[in-house]
Amino acid sequence: MRACAAASLTRTTAGLYRWDKDGEDSIMGEPKILGQFQLEHRTIQVSGDDGNVGTVWLRRVHPDPPMALGCVVELDSPTPRLRLYRAEWPEELRDRAKEQTLAIWRSARG
Repeated sequence: MRACAAASLTRTTAGLYRWDKDGEDSIMGEPKILGQFQLEHRTIQVSGDDGNVGTVWLRRVHPDPPMALGCVVELDSPTPRLRLYRAEWPEELRDRAKEQTLAIWRSARG
């Protein structure tokens, strides 16, 4: 049986809560960056919570300006869904984005 690590929850000056565990700090509500991939001229960042939930968020980090693109939901199902906030991509591009995102998510689940 493994012992549970000591942890504490403290409030930051910005009003967010910080989870301190094993010397690691993370702001609750800020997803962890799981990886990134190239899609044509775009560099897309994938973030989530270490792949334990079936949803991750996509953010374009290049070219400038960085912007939230959307999310991929139901990653743990046979038919993940890409939900874009603004852009409409052709089906081929959407499929490539889902495949790349799924590979990063699976890798994060380790």
